[in-house]
Amino acid sequence: MGAGGVFFFYWVHLKTWVLRTLQKKESVCMRTKKLRLVSALLALAMLFVMMPVGAFAEDKTTEGVTTITPEAVEKAGNGGYFIRESGVYDLEGGTYKGGFIFISEEATNVTINLQGNITVLKTASDGNGKPGAFILVRNRSLTTINGNEYTVEAGGNGHPVEAGEDFNLIVSDWGGTITLNGGTYKAPAYTRPVLGQERGGTLSLHGTTVAATGTKDSGRCIRNDESTLEICEGTVLNNGPAGDHDAVTRGTGRMNGGTICSKNSAAIRAD
Repeated sequence: MGAGGVFFFYWVHLKTWVLRTLQKKESVCMRTKKLRLVSALLALAMLFVMMPVGAFAEDKTTEGVTTITPEAVEKAGNGGYFIRESGVYDLEGGTYKGGFIFISEEATNVTINLQGNITVLKTASDGNGKPGAFILVRNRSLTTINGNEYTVEAGGNGHPVEAGEDFNLIVSDWGGTITLNGGTYKAPAYTRPVLGQERGGTLSLHGTTVAATGTKDSGRCIRNDESTLEICEGTVLNNGPAGDHDAVTRGTGRMNGGTICSKNSAAIRAD
């Protein structure tokens, strides 16, 4: 029985009780007036209970799916847009001008669906005052990002990211696990690789394209510090027009299909 049905059940019994009480103690005139007042109040309360939850919610949540907008991430700023609960999240397309998305250890299983092409112009600063990652997964959280054939790019659209101001698009840290299904991820990769992993993270790529776009002293697609990388069928890693850095560095890697393009350096270097 839903909330409306339960409320209706109690409403009928309460109305009957009120009627019997008034019949014993009040005159016919007063009884009629009070009964009308009680009925009106109960009807109003019943209408309130049966209204959809979304009529009062401030965030954009529909049928269990929360939508993350560029405005919400930018408003969070250096504090980060926190995902603390497991569930499904739609990441809106558009231009992200600041802030970052942090998937915390409380959110043990998160799915993010891209809903359009994304341009990231700026992220929040890390502890050293340098630009941090756009999406950070930490402390054994399991995150799946479905690219849906969309592109996430740092800069672009006439807004280049300069050397020294570049940032990672996605980082897993302290055991965080990320699975990328489809999608294209592009960044200059001057000092920061497009994707990064540290301290026991795991990154699994399925039909995903990762590309460095920098034209000079650039090229690292993935840095895999003390972590595990799995490259699966349909994945393409391209260290870009400069190709001055190794496409993949460090850690443990498994390659089950896929292509790695490296212009002037190694495709994979395990340091």
